[in-house]
Amino acid sequence: MLAIAGGSYLTVTALIVGLALRSTGGVLIYSLDDPYIHMAVARTLAQHGTYGIGPDAYESASSSPAWTLLLATIGYLASPRVFTLAPLLLSLSAGLWILWLFTTRNPMFARARPWLGGLGALLLPVALYLPGLAVTGMEHTLHAAVTLATMILLERIAEGRARGHDGVVYYTLLASAAVLRPEAIFFGLGCAVALLATRGVDSAACSMAASMLPVCVFGMFNRLHGQYFFPNSVVAKTLLEEGGVTPWAPRVTQFADAVRDDPMLTVLFLVILAYWIAVARMRPGRHAAPCMAFIVCTLLRVNYAALGWLDRYQGYLIIAGMFIVLAVCADNAAYRRRWVFPVAVAVLLAVLPWGKFRLMLRAPFTIGNVYRAQYQLARFLAQYYPGRPVAVNDLGLIALLHGTPLRH
Repeated sequence: MLAIAGGSYLTVTALIVGLALRSTGGVLIYSLDDPYIHMAVARTLAQHGTYGIGPDAYESASSSPAWTLLLATIGYLASPRVFTLAPLLLSLSAGLWILWLFTTRNPMFARARPWLGGLGALLLPVALYLPGLAVTGMEHTLHAAVTLATMILLERIAEGRARGHDGVVYYTLLASAAVLRPEAIFFGLGCAVALLATRGVDSAACSMAASMLPVCVFGMFNRLHGQYFFPNSVVAKTLLEEGGVTPWAPRVTQFADAVRDDPMLTVLFLVILAYWIAVARMRPGRHAAPCMAFIVCTLLRVNYAALGWLDRYQGYLIIAGMFIVLAVCADNAAYRRRWVFPVAVAVLLAVLPWGKFRLMLRAPFTIGNVYRAQYQLARFLAQYYPGRPVAVNDLGLIALLHGTPLRH
């Protein structure tokens, strides 16, 4: 099944990249300007030892310290061409990790008939929006992979099935997710709530500490350098920018916006919530811990952070939610009519992700827009204003090709 899923994933991604290259004159461009901010910071770190856009000042411009460090390592060791390809290659590798976890750890692929498992594996990468995430060139696929692996271990620990070093790996993955994306705190809190009822206060407290400590350390480091506690982009794209006390209280309008912005996430959340209320909370061992972690994490995400921007921010929730719902369908297939399971899989993998399909169909045009706007402007400034101060709106490509000084 992994061969089918992986082949589908790589083929669709190659089609998107190939179509995009036709409109960019053969230049590899990502579907957003944001990955080039990571790359600019990574290059500065590799060449000058400074974490920032330019070598003269520290700047918390990257929302993902771990992703930036990965790119900086590649930039230091490899050629510029490999450095340009690195975000795509890292995303593809993380996507294959996700597919491996689905095809080897989700009961749907073990219990489905061969034709249904094969069809599910073929549709799975597109349903999870993995090709669309890959061409953004950002850390979201890797964050989703780490989150999914953590959730699988969470279920083992909550049900008392942990073996060997599962606990150490679980806490390490929680901390790694927090270094990749600060909103991993939401998932860490969800894990803590799930473990509180089954494994006690100690496990819950360790889960919270593992997810919060990296974010707090990096935040204190930012404050020592005169920056916001959170990275600049996180402050700009969450309710933190509104200030005051009111935004910290849950608001119904945030849930209404989530329904509008991502119906797929809304459906997965409602299905998992209904299943937890009806079955999982009263019958431990029926995916109760992953359900609780997902519910808490989604509620916090919707209230206090942004969705959208090519649906990359909620990508880890879509992937985790799909894993849970497919597992629940597989577990309950024996108690339903024969046709119910195939229909449920078809709806989950072919109908529900319709919005993701549309985004992937538009991806080559989105990449072409980045090429015609940000890339061409960056080339113009690099050629006619080298080393001169410029004021910009989109920072990434211009910072990478033109250099500094910049005013954003």
